[in-house]
Amino acid sequence: ETAQVAGKPWSKTPPAPHLPREVIAQTSAKYQEALTRLTT
Repeated sequence: ETAQVAGKPWSKTPPAPHLPREVIAQTSAKYQEALTRLTT
């Protein structure tokens, strides 16, 4: 199985591709929302 990053294959070996801050922020917000829903 190969991963695609920005439309290009990535072999899943270090170093990992750079993630834009927006992607990190959106992912973090989704996990925080999931945690809130599960614990309230």
